[in-house]
Amino acid sequence: MTLANDHPESCFRGKAGFVNPRSALSIVLLLAFAQTPGKAQETSMVFVESPTLHATFVETPEDYDPEVHRTLVVGLHGFGSSAERFLGVAPPFTSAGMVFASVRAPYAFVYEDGRMGWDWSLQHLPMEVPGEQATDLTVVYLTEVLSALRARYQADRVFVLGFSQGGAFAYMSGIVNHTNIDGLIILGARFSESWFPEGRLAEASHLPVFISHGDAESAGTIAAGERARDVLTGLGYEVRYRPFPGGHIISPEVIADVVAWIDGG
Repeated sequence: MTLANDHPESCFRGKAGFVNPRSALSIVLLLAFAQTPGKAQETSMVFVESPTLHATFVETPEDYDPEVHRTLVVGLHGFGSSAERFLGVAPPFTSAGMVFASVRAPYAFVYEDGRMGWDWSLQHLPMEVPGEQATDLTVVYLTEVLSALRARYQADRVFVLGFSQGGAFAYMSGIVNHTNIDGLIILGARFSESWFPEGRLAEASHLPVFISHGDAESAGTIAAGERARDVLTGLGYEVRYRPFPGGHIISPEVIADVVAWIDGG
């Protein structure tokens, strides 16, 4: 099992905000998208904040009993991948008796070859977009997902696992919800203190964090992993830092270490 992000993330935009999902802060932003030569008609792209339903895919152990409390691992795929493809990460967790949920990013797009890709913050659009608003709303969305999944599966522990762009959102959504989760697993992801209001990182210092990346990753991703390790350790987090030989992939050896780490190894 070696899963590569189909298209590695570009530099992550935006910072974590904290938006009331029931508020009336709907923002409509009109952007000039294209104009047909010789005609007065203009095609525009409009963004409207609106509640909707998003799919999450869940795999359970063979002996799953809904009355038995289990560990829940919530996976956030990378930019351009999908929740369905990210289920390839699930088997080591379900074999260890855990429930694995793969969350779908909210923004779909189509590659030139016709494949569907999914994005957590509208970074696929080649224009100015409300990226910070999209980021804020995704954090709210993940807050609701974590709460709903924990209740539905009666989880006694919840870990958020994110790869690449999904790892950035694992940091943001996990630290925002630090009282409702039990740990973070960050694979090949960026990190910035600017995503968090002053003092928020320190509030979540009880969370154990597993950070991993390949030693052939981009220099920025490696530096981000090292900085996250140093910043979080300095704030009192218990950090397991695990580089491995390879590039922007999910290593099966690292996943085996993650399973043991969750089990206290």
